[in-house]
Amino acid sequence: MLHPIKSLFLILCLSLFFGYLTSSAAEEELLVLTEKFPPFNYQEDNTIKGLSTQIVKELLKRVHLKCSIELVPWTRAYNTALNRPNTIIYTMAKTASRLNKFHWIGKISNRKVSLFRLRSRQDLASMTIEAAKEKATIAVTQGDASMETIREMGFSEKNITAVRDVTTGNLGMKHVLKGRSDFFPSNPYMLKYRVKIGEVPDLFINQFVIHDADGYYIAANIDTNPSIIKKLTDSYRELEEKGYIKQVVSEYLKF
Repeated sequence: MLHPIKSLFLILCLSLFFGYLTSSAAEEELLVLTEKFPPFNYQEDNTIKGLSTQIVKELLKRVHLKCSIELVPWTRAYNTALNRPNTIIYTMAKTASRLNKFHWIGKISNRKVSLFRLRSRQDLASMTIEAAKEKATIAVTQGDASMETIREMGFSEKNITAVRDVTTGNLGMKHVLKGRSDFFPSNPYMLKYRVKIGEVPDLFINQFVIHDADGYYIAANIDTNPSIIKKLTDSYRELEEKGYIKQVVSEYLKF
C-alpha cells in the first residue's frame, strides 16, 4: 500500500498531467471557418486562398496552432462560430449586433458595401437613394451583415428578400440576374475581382454606396480558450506593427 504522502503526490501529478492533456486538446480542436468571398477568401485548386486567408495562415504559423481551415456557406460558418468554442471565423464585418458576441482578433481591411443593379435596367438609373428605400426590391444573402445596414438605413422591409445561403457566393446577385429583384448588396472589390477572373459577367452598375466604415475582421467564439485568444491577438499586433497587414491588403486590392 502506498504511503499517504506518496498517494497524494501521485494524485497531484496525474491531475497536472491530465490538465495538460486537456489544455493541449483544446488547442488541437481549433477550427477556422470562412466563406467564398474573393479576393478575401476563395478556393482554387483545392486550396483556400485570398487576402484574409494569407493573413490568417501567417497568424496560425507564428503561434504554432494546429487547425484546419474550411470554406463553407456563410450562415453555417457564422452559426458555428457563434456556438462552438475554439472556432475562428473570417472575413467578418464588425457590426453593432455582433460586437459583444465574439472576440475580435484584428482588422483585415476597411469595409465598403454598395447596391448594384443590372446595367440594362435603365429604368433604375435615375432612382435616388430615398426613392430606392420606398420602391426598390433588394435581395440579400441571409445572415449577411449588409442586411443590418439596409434595415438601419430605412429600406422598406416588404421589399427586402433574404435569400437562404445554401451554397457559397452572392445569391442576391443571382436574384437580380433573374429579374426577381432590382438591387443586391456587394463589396465593390469582390464584384470587380469576380468579373476580372471571369467568374461573373460584367453586367452590373454600382448605383449607391450604402456603407463605408468599420471593417472586416478575424474573430473568435466568445468562449474560446483565453490562451488562444492572447496568442492570436499578440501575433496580430506584431504583424500590424511590421506593416504586414497593410502590405497584403495593397497586393490584393491594387486592381
